[in-house]
Amino acid sequence: QFDLEGKLGEGGLGEVTRALDQDIGRRVAVKRLKSEVKSDEHLVRFADEVRTVGQLEHPNIVPIHDVGVDENGDHYFVMKYVEGETLEEVLLTRQEAKPVFEKLAAGLSALHAVGIRHQDLKPANVFLSKVTGYDELQPQLLDLGVAVRSGELMAAGSLAYFAPEVAGSWPMPNPAADGKADVFALALTLREVLEPGTMPELPESDAEV
Repeated sequence: QFDLEGKLGEGGLGEVTRALDQDIGRRVAVKRLKSEVKSDEHLVRFADEVRTVGQLEHPNIVPIHDVGVDENGDHYFVMKYVEGETLEEVLLTRQEAKPVFEKLAAGLSALHAVGIRHQDLKPANVFLSKVTGYDELQPQLLDLGVAVRSGELMAAGSLAYFAPEVAGSWPMPNPAADGKADVFALALTLREVLEPGTMPELPESDAEV
């Protein structure tokens, strides 16, 4: 059904490929769990991402269309394909950033309303796309692979965008951390967009942290 056309990106656990859904004739994005990291723990995380994103209906969160296992036994899910670039790749004026970050805040609010914390909000995980009928760029929250539900414990994310209550317990998860940690990361993302290159240098190892 899906004619794979080219890799769009990859992370530690999965890779995303552009594809043509031959049944409908539309472009989609297929995220597959890498074969070399396929373990029970990673399968659980992958399934959690599907359930997390699948239960959400919001214009600033990329929806999932389908999920399955291919002929090689690799797990995948199919998302809406969007064209554009990440916040990491663009420069925005304050006037341009305002509507973008208002929409991102609304997307985060939708996550928090159903008890989900993103955990890894940063410029590289925000995609700006052109949508027919809209003059403004439409932001999409990407990579909910490390998102957690209320009461679920998993330490993950990018150190530079940690809220103090997250960094203070690193590398252990902080059970008291909630959606406010995402808001903190959103503010740091805005800072990096408006004043690129001004984030402080941070240690790279857990021991130094």
